[in-house]
Amino acid sequence: PMKARWWVLFVFCLISLTQSCTWNIFSPIYPATYSAFPSWNTTYLSWTINSANISFACTLYPFSIFVKRWGPRRITLFSATMVFLCTALR
Repeated sequence: PMKARWWVLFVFCLISLTQSCTWNIFSPIYPATYSAFPSWNTTYLSWTINSANISFACTLYPFSIFVKRWGPRRITLFSATMVFLCTALR
């Protein structure tokens, strides 16, 4: 059981790191992105940066219900798969 706990902690840290890297792309390079793509206005770039917070707020309540219904393992696997797929598409 002790090794399993460390493995779960490692997997959650890895998923968290992947999610952080996915959403922290545009914020540090905001000025360079604005210069490279002049057709993108500041509203569009701000929307892109804030979309992580908006999507988190929209999915928090439904996923808490899904955890009760289907259990944390299934929801974690689904979330990790969606992060992977969305990052691959991006």
